[in-house]
Amino acid sequence: MRNKTNYLYVAVWLLVFTILELFLYPHLDLGNWRVWGLLTLMGSKALMVALVYMNLRQEGWALRLAFFAPIPVAIYFLLFMLYDAAYLWKS
Repeated sequence: MRNKTNYLYVAVWLLVFTILELFLYPHLDLGNWRVWGLLTLMGSKALMVALVYMNLRQEGWALRLAFFAPIPVAIYFLLFMLYDAAYLWKS
C-alpha cells in the first residue's frame, strides 16, 4: 500500500509542476528567468520520474551512475553546439 501512495504523491507533484510550467510560460514576463524556471521545473520532473517510476531509488550506485553520468556530457555538448551555431550564423 505504501508504494501506491508514493506513486500517487509523485503524480500529484508532477501535476503541480506541469500546471506551474503552463502558467509560467505565457503569462509571466520574466525574460531569462522564465527559461531558468522552466528548466528547473523540467529537471525536477525528470528526476522524480527517474527515481520513482523507473525505480532508480532502489537500485545500486552503478546503475544510477550509468543513468545520470551522460547528462552533464550532453549539456556540455549542447553548449558547444550552440556556440558553434552562433558562430556560423554570423558569417
